[in-house]
Amino acid sequence: MKTKPLKKLISIPVILALLIFCFSCSKKFGEGNVDLSQWKAANYNVQEQPYAEWVLSEDKLSVTQTVNADPSVFVSDLNLGKTSIQGTWYVNSRDDDDFIGFVFAYQDPGHFYLFDWKGAEQGSAKQGMAIKIVNAPFKGPDSGNLEANLPFTKTDLWPTDGSEGKITLLQFESTVGWQYQKPYKFQLDFRPGVFRIIVKDGEQILFDKTLEDNTYQSGKFGFYNYSQGGVVYEGFETAQLATGFNYYWILLLAIILIIVLIGLKKIQPRKRQ
Repeated sequence: MKTKPLKKLISIPVILALLIFCFSCSKKFGEGNVDLSQWKAANYNVQEQPYAEWVLSEDKLSVTQTVNADPSVFVSDLNLGKTSIQGTWYVNSRDDDDFIGFVFAYQDPGHFYLFDWKGAEQGSAKQGMAIKIVNAPFKGPDSGNLEANLPFTKTDLWPTDGSEGKITLLQFESTVGWQYQKPYKFQLDFRPGVFRIIVKDGEQILFDKTLEDNTYQSGKFGFYNYSQGGVVYEGFETAQLATGFNYYWILLLAIILIIVLIGLKKIQPRKRQ
């Protein structure tokens, strides 16, 4: 019985499967062409600072939070599923050293994941990067200038360790603080139940964490700012992540099995008469 035809027959579908797997795992980002004009701000009032002001660029592809203000999120009209998001921040004002970051799986102003980065230590706010679960009772508008202490007070979003009953710290790393006029690139890979966040200074990785949590399975993405004016958020791009093992793979495996079985039947040695 010859084995070479069998090996060749099996190798073809195996190579095909590997090519499809590589294609499905790849992600192709856009060219920074996400229109931010439909995004909306939710501005909190916790310390009697001014409300944030989000100013879009002329091409609607970047936004600047101009005011040293109370916390604010600038929320997209895009829902996260199995999504990869990347973009860039930089601070072009020297008026403070507080929080920049983003929110994701955003449900409403009281429910979302939060990534924040503190430029320098100040009281209960430590220098570094933190990932938190925000789960605060909320009934009210999804955007605009929110009422005082709804859903937060000044002791909720400021502390790195979070606040009981509202904000739970998932991960904190005492990284370098961000520097003025230096662009930093972030990437968020989000799948329901697991997500990865990477922050880079050029090619240097400052933060790279993968966490598992099922609090929020989907939701919107948004930029985050707290008490830090002159922050530019730009270069926003998205890509779909691989969906993993699904019915396409079942179909492919079935086809491979059929091909192999047919091949085995064809190359079986004939019985001598």
